[in-house]
Amino acid sequence: MSSFRRLRWEPSRRSGSALARSIVLAATVYAFSLPQHASAQATIRGRVISATLTPLPGVEISVTGVSSTVTTDSTGSFRLSGLPSGLAVLRARRIGYKGQYLSVMLDSGITRTAEIMLEPGAYVLPEIEVTAKALKPIEFAWTTKYDDFFRRRRLGLPGGTFIDRDEIRRQSAMRTAELLKNVPGARVIYRGQSGRGIVVEFSRCTSGHVGVWVDGRKINWQAAHQQAEGISLSELNQPPDQKKNRWREELADVLDRVHPLEIEFMEVYRGIGSIPGEFGDAGCGAIVIWTR
Repeated sequence: MSSFRRLRWEPSRRSGSALARSIVLAATVYAFSLPQHASAQATIRGRVISATLTPLPGVEISVTGVSSTVTTDSTGSFRLSGLPSGLAVLRARRIGYKGQYLSVMLDSGITRTAEIMLEPGAYVLPEIEVTAKALKPIEFAWTTKYDDFFRRRRLGLPGGTFIDRDEIRRQSAMRTAELLKNVPGARVIYRGQSGRGIVVEFSRCTSGHVGVWVDGRKINWQAAHQQAEGISLSELNQPPDQKKNRWREELADVLDRVHPLEIEFMEVYRGIGSIPGEFGDAGCGAIVIWTR
């Protein structure tokens, strides 16, 4: 009967080190040989149109901080891939049109779609450091209706309060005048046993009136101006103190002509010094409503 000797292999320190290096090298080669999927990065695709809803070719599309740039084709379509995830700034511009900065949240493996509208005008975008959080969201790229709202909000005008749809939903207000409850310098007073009567006061507006704009059009409701349809401006010969109370009541009435569910954004400027130049004839305050 044959006998066998057991052989025990004990690698030397040098051979063990070489083996470890071989394993690391093999793992590295294998990792690099794996297919690199495009889904590991974000993509933006969409279409650019003009204010007349016609496709715009030749529009330069880029994301700040990323070197790649694409141009829209004859149908106005574009696709920008290989983008890092996170909050980014999308830029769209073409000669003869007003350029746009848009904030967009990018996620790895997700393709965001957008329809961007450009208006005729100066095409040069200001060479400034922009913050994505303060820019126009890409969800509103399809319209230029709210551009002035986003521009003034980005400027952070002192004395201005900006209310968006999310805030309106949180308040669950039944009347538009009630949306002013959380605006600094404004007071909403309920009158009557049922609380159905509302008076709106501005602490910095002791006389005069507050101007109201809806979708860029001023509603001339104050007694010294044109009478608005459906608003009673009777008793114009009242004593000054009664007139002062009357315009506060009429302000609430005018605001309630637009239901809160119809509102997309709202701007409130309290005090003469806070009113932007485009609302110069507002009086001692301005309320700007943008409908959906």
